Amino acid sequence: MGEDAEDESEISNEVARVEILSRAARGEKQACAALMKDLWEYLETVIRDAARGDPEALKALMNDLWLYAIFCQVAKWAERKYHFSHDHEGHDIPHVLTEAVREKITGLENTNNVSWRAVLRCWSYSVAGHHSLNYLDRGRRAEERYSGDLAYENTRCRWNHQDVPEPSGAEKLEEEWAEEEREEARQNALRKSQAAQIKKTVQRVFDSLTDEQKRYTRLWAVKKMTYDKIAAEVGVSRSTVWRCLIPVFRMFIEELEELIEEFGRAEGKKVDAPKVLKHLTEHRSGELRQLITTCLQGPAGIGQPFHAVV
Repeated sequence: MGEDAEDESEISNEVARVEILSRAARGEKQACAALMKDLWEYLETVIRDAARGDPEALKALMNDLWLYAIFCQVAKWAERKYHFSHDHEGHDIPHVLTEAVREKITGLENTNNVSWRAVLRCWSYSVAGHHSLNYLDRGRRAEERYSGDLAYENTRCRWNHQDVPEPSGAEKLEEEWAEEEREEARQNALRKSQAAQIKKTVQRVFDSLTDEQKRYTRLWAVKKMTYDKIAAEVGVSRSTVWRCLIPVFRMFIEELEELIEEFGRAEGKKVDAPKVLKHLTEHRSGELRQLITTCLQGPAGIGQPFHAVV
């Protein structure tokens, strides 16, 4: 009986592992984080023994899909950070890391006595980073070596009787990254500004309500009560609750519609504010509820521009 229970538990764990690996392959953050949790606890001894030179442990590790899932995460990171997809030999990051584990895992150390999975993952990021940088540096050195031969072909203009060559590939990448960082910083600042304006507007509308309207709005938004539950809580009819909240919603919508259109003008876009609000109130009323709740409760406001709800 005990053995049967253990078998069923292992089958259940295996199904859970497959599901998590499938979700991690799609880039789901929770699934990626789950790769470091209890379902793969058995790998602690496997990785430790492989680092100590056990060939059977190394073979078991290399055949475990957990390792490939980690390598895929690292590959996505290298592509985002370094724009690296493959090197001059056509090797991608999973291939590079696979060879590195086979050849160098005995150099893996766990001096702080932490999770061996965490040590291996951290080491994998380090190897991928070094490989990506070395590849970029190799390309930069090659460009410098042949810059004289390519000076005329790549000349953009002449200045003070000197050729001014086009930027190298590495320089162009650095310029692109810098521009992406500037644009991301601009978008973050814009989102924060919009969030602050939305919160200020919601708070101003809420402050203008009567005491009765404020009470009903808090019960609906913060307590997430239905009209029927609000009616039971306050001791009135459902229609009374409805008649009280409808003008409240209208007030929020009128104020927010103007704000949405203003956001669109600031970004050089034409925003269909009525359509946004229709989605918000008719199809996704939960988001209007969350918007009011967050603005009234959370000191940090909301984290996304309002038009993101479309």
